[in-house]
Amino acid sequence: MHFAQWKEIGKPMPFAIAIGTDPLIPLVASMAIPAGINEADVIGGLRGKPLEVVKGETVDLFVPHNAEIVIEGTVDIDQTRSEGPFGEYTGYMTSTRKEQPVFHVSALTHRDDPILTVVCPGEPVDDHLCMSVSLAADALCVLRQNNIPVIMTYIPPIAALHLLIIAVDKKAYQGNDIIQDIGQTIWSTKIGTLLPKILVVDSDIDPTDTNKVLWSFATKCHPQKGVVFFPSTVVFPLSPYLYPEEKKNRKCTTVIFDCTWPSDWNNDYIPQKGSFDSLWPKEIQEKVLSNWTDYGFSNYEVE
Repeated sequence: MHFAQWKEIGKPMPFAIAIGTDPLIPLVASMAIPAGINEADVIGGLRGKPLEVVKGETVDLFVPHNAEIVIEGTVDIDQTRSEGPFGEYTGYMTSTRKEQPVFHVSALTHRDDPILTVVCPGEPVDDHLCMSVSLAADALCVLRQNNIPVIMTYIPPIAALHLLIIAVDKKAYQGNDIIQDIGQTIWSTKIGTLLPKILVVDSDIDPTDTNKVLWSFATKCHPQKGVVFFPSTVVFPLSPYLYPEEKKNRKCTTVIFDCTWPSDWNNDYIPQKGSFDSLWPKEIQEKVLSNWTDYGFSNYEVE
């Protein structure tokens, strides 16, 4: 957006690269902050104090005061150079070599003995996948804004932003089809382009517990009725499985795996979970837990 504005003016775009900043800066930078909202204000709100900035040496921009290294300059609105390919968040070299604007450096400032922080995107889990946190939060926000009773959202870092896990309270939903409404909500927003697959679980499943999620998927997702496709959805072109035409058009089918009990099943038909906390009386549970190590077992969580 900024580059387009400077290109319209006909002048090089002032630019600064801050390296080694407060960790909140890259986290907030990856969030879907609406246009017109100052990201520095959001960072200050989360930190509980204003983000300290200082005027650049050669550009009319403010940069983080505590950055290890700052590179200043201008981005040329006409000159380009061939760049890439690079390793991407997917864990593959899925980008192509293409022409990109040239950055002309006018100054480099740094602290004494600066720390050069580096992210080299590669096979998960990698540090660049911190965006899993902010993207899951964005999804939670938009779902709740649309009155979908979401308990929690989670994007496993190992999934490289390709799988969103949602725990819902289906009994609290007032709409007709919660799965269709989840798909329509997520894939009608910009954040949905990065989330081609969604897995929905019941409220008793912790989305961050991989074992419970896999158990729920394997035992509760109907091979036909539990797989819901959304054709011709706008997707991000770096997904490795996309065919050339799909990458070009940025359109592909997305999918939701419904790992919840069907809404039309009554309580008598829904299988009871055969777990420690659901089958045994409360007093027996408390007795076992309080004497667990005395029985000679390790101090692991009992489920």
